[in-house]
Amino acid sequence: MPTDTFFNLPEEKRARLMQAIRYELTRVPFSALSINRIVHTAQIPRGSYYQYFSGKDDLYDFLLTGYRTRMQQSAMRTLREQKGDVFLTVLAGFDESVQFASADSNLAVMRHLFSYRQPLQPRAGENPLSSIAVLTQNIDLIDASKLTCETREDLYYMLEILFTMLAFSLAELFCDPQKAPQLRAQLEKKLALVRQGFLRKPDCGKEAF
Repeated sequence: MPTDTFFNLPEEKRARLMQAIRYELTRVPFSALSINRIVHTAQIPRGSYYQYFSGKDDLYDFLLTGYRTRMQQSAMRTLREQKGDVFLTVLAGFDESVQFASADSNLAVMRHLFSYRQPLQPRAGENPLSSIAVLTQNIDLIDASKLTCETREDLYYMLEILFTMLAFSLAELFCDPQKAPQLRAQLEKKLALVRQGFLRKPDCGKEAF
């Protein structure tokens, strides 16, 4: 994550630096990102960059944190709009990301970030639920009355499963946004399977395929 020096920068200088980073990410994958080009575009000394970020991984985590926060805040808003229905919330998150990706610059940036590491993939030693912390901290927004979850821990695991499914769908979306209708249909099918469960009910009258 950035140093305190970065957060203490004048707003204009910090915005200029982030704009230069974003511009670089519209051009190349994150692994090919050039600090030299960034500092040249931002018109700051190269040494200053390392007062803000110790390396590329710090920058990457900062960018991903911003994306996670945006996605999580959207999920919280949608949970309220959908009266706590977490399944509809996942689909709404996909739909919002389709709209977000409709801007070429957003698509390029996210494609280059997703090619480096999945947005919901935690770093080594990090709590697996940290990527959906905003949701787990506001878990009471979920309407659990129709769910089989018996404990809050069950709800945490459910959230982890559902938003991991969403992350994989978004990774494919940002690689090929033309597949959005197909990916949404696939996500709907996956959510339906999770809703009903995978174990066959006794005497359900259906034969295995």
